[in-house]
Amino acid sequence: MSYELYSFEQLSQAQKEKFYNFCKEASKENLPAAANMWNDDWENAPESLPYILEKTSRFSHKGQFHILFFEKEVVLCGGVYLADFNKNIAIAGTRTWVKKQFRNLSLTRDYLFSEHKKWAVKNKCKQVIVCFNEYNKNLIKIFFRKRFGENNDRLSTRTPDHLFFFNINQLPFSVNIQDTPQWILYEKIDPNWEFDWSTIKTCS
Repeated sequence: MSYELYSFEQLSQAQKEKFYNFCKEASKENLPAAANMWNDDWENAPESLPYILEKTSRFSHKGQFHILFFEKEVVLCGGVYLADFNKNIAIAGTRTWVKKQFRNLSLTRDYLFSEHKKWAVKNKCKQVIVCFNEYNKNLIKIFFRKRFGENNDRLSTRTPDHLFFFNINQLPFSVNIQDTPQWILYEKIDPNWEFDWSTIKTCS
């Protein structure tokens, strides 16, 4: 039994069909982000994940989207891409979705974020950020403390390939990304490089 990570471009036709079935099932969950995981008319639905993957360059020319398989079944997906507001910043964990029974296994940390950090380093980014919307910004605290019931401490078991191993920073205000207020955590890859986040601060 093992996990296998693929980019969207690497998927065979059979794997792609499994991934889109995964998206369909995800869209049925009663969660705010679920609606954009699938649309039966996705070719005419710009907000849907398949449209973004098939009809835009977000995760092809300026990013990459990853799908994690376990025993040939899709259990996790998410993408990384260069920020439109600054090409030195990689936005990781975009459109992340984890299959329900796999949500407490740290797969996002161990597979997705690690791959996204590696992509950011390869593309000479200065920072890697993770964005949170109004409905899931409570997840930010998970990155700073151990969750109740965990056997292993995620914080002490981080390794250099993990996102936020060297540093973790939190903006004290929300910023406007993709026309949506976002709360930001980021890791500096280049400790000497700074970005003026106030230039995209959400207006009060």
